[in-house]
Amino acid sequence: MKPTKYVVDVPLIIWYSNSYLEKHPLKVKALKTNENAKISSNYTFQTLLDMANITYKNEDLTRSFSNEKFDKKRIRQLLTPKENVIDLD
Repeated sequence: MKPTKYVVDVPLIIWYSNSYLEKHPLKVKALKTNENAKISSNYTFQTLLDMANITYKNEDLTRSFSNEKFDKKRIRQLLTPKENVIDLD
């Protein structure tokens, strides 16, 4: 089964204030740099933690699209209803 565009292409909006921009210009720059990158909902948690400057042991900033280390070449995967994992990229 090949997923349709409507299953894979889901819009995402990130809002930040002028105050956030002033305090975290590099994170906003990374968000803008990665604006059209292919991302996965799997990256949302790491991105929100990174945006809030919350760090933890073994964090993976290559999964945060608000970070300059974001890995745009990572292969996105999808779990099908029959529990098969397929590569999207």
